[in-house]
Amino acid sequence: MDYIGGKHDRILAVYNNLIEGAGLNVKSAAEHFGVSTKTIKRDIDDIRNFLSEKSASYGNVKEVIYDRTNDNYRLVGCEKLNAKEIYALCKIMLESRAFRKSEFVPMMEKMIDRCAYDADVTHIKDMVANEKCHYCEPRHKKELVDALWTLSTAIKEHKRLKITYDRLTEPKHQERVVEPVGIMFSDFYFYLAAFIPEKETRNPTIYRIDRLVEFEIQAERFNVPYSNRFEEGEFRKRVQFMYGGDLMKLEFKYYGESVGAVLDRLPTAEVISQENGISVIRAEVFGRGIKPWILSQADKIEVINPASLRNEITELIDNIKNIYR
Repeated sequence: MDYIGGKHDRILAVYNNLIEGAGLNVKSAAEHFGVSTKTIKRDIDDIRNFLSEKSASYGNVKEVIYDRTNDNYRLVGCEKLNAKEIYALCKIMLESRAFRKSEFVPMMEKMIDRCAYDADVTHIKDMVANEKCHYCEPRHKKELVDALWTLSTAIKEHKRLKITYDRLTEPKHQERVVEPVGIMFSDFYFYLAAFIPEKETRNPTIYRIDRLVEFEIQAERFNVPYSNRFEEGEFRKRVQFMYGGDLMKLEFKYYGESVGAVLDRLPTAEVISQENGISVIRAEVFGRGIKPWILSQADKIEVINPASLRNEITELIDNIKNIYR
């Protein structure tokens, strides 16, 4: 079918093609639009002039360059995710099982549809089709996207939150006002880190976001002195198991071979010494949430310090032995 649009429609179509990340071959474009190759090159010059003026006014550095290897023109300076990157992100989203299927599938499909080439879209959809079909959503059945955005707004604006939290112990529903400072994700769940104003210790409390029965942003703001500001990245290194509590300096012997896996699990960890296949490792963690992980390592880990944690682990092992008698 012959192209029936005018000059402006043609230039917009060429520009849109470049924005989408697809390369523009002059000869193919000329045949598609029913014009000469010189006309297409003039269109490209018009687009270049437009981008140059836009760059001078708004600071957006984008330009159309000729790619000799592929014999086409392409837009640089506005790189989007390529098909490989989109596929990698889809795999992470599938394995995280963070969202309800009703939220997850549309997000993933929108991301896949951003691929520049139809062949890439088909390739990725084929690769994830089975996992998408059998996707296991979290048991809480809560939709979280809107909640995450609202909570992030409270954090950004330093506004207090009035929350009702569904606890595992009595009283089941707990109401309180908190100062939200960060959102984290770990092992299927999103968590809110927040300070409790009346609490003497200034370590954040961790709340699972799907257990927030309701929350409301308050008009009242809380002050965050620069010297005491909450650094989400640094805190995240020390709270791998989503338990609140005091900062604990941990030292243990590791008898296994996968030292790298231990260091990945505990971002603050460092190897102090290695001798006869035994590694002594130090790390900083918040709270006692590390205990289940230590036990999951079976006979590969021996806690050295603190002594209180070593005693707790010993007691837990004795309790487990009693269960299996």
